Amino acid sequence: MNQSPATADLDAVRRELAENPGGVLEATASQHGLSLQSVVEMLPQEMWATVPGDLFVEVMEDLTGWGDVTVIAGSPEPDPTADDALRWALTTAVLCNDAHVRTDDDGEAQLVGDPTEGALVVAARKIGLDPDAVRSALADGPVTTADELVRLASTLSDIRQEVLPSVVR
Repeated sequence: MNQSPATADLDAVRRELAENPGGVLEATASQHGLSLQSVVEMLPQEMWATVPGDLFVEVMEDLTGWGDVTVIAGSPEPDPTADDALRWALTTAVLCNDAHVRTDDDGEAQLVGDPTEGALVVAARKIGLDPDAVRSALADGPVTTADELVRLASTLSDIRQEVLPSVVR
């Protein structure tokens, strides 16, 4: 009986995994154009199992009694500069905060302002946003602050040629 090329390739992957089940599964998946789940399911049956997601807590509790467990995660890091939702969230965060990074006389960066707001400014810088440029380009309206109990800040901004009523934190 003749096998199709696809079946023959899958059989080759199964043999490869049987001979070396400790290989990098993501690399095997990528090399053969398969999903990671498909490759895991080609491992010898005694090496993997699936359970319904609603059993997650029970599995995690049971895991504590398994002894030593090695978990290897080799997925590539996502590219945060390509994540539009993250860029939007950090642009919004920058517009609604007044923390900034200042360079001292020794060339060291110093965070000025609220630590949480500063962390958002640093995150924005790490994905390539320039908080000062974002603020000058987009913060068209006044920033208003309510009383100290509420601690509300808002700004009117023209983003993507759409006037948003406000960006609030």
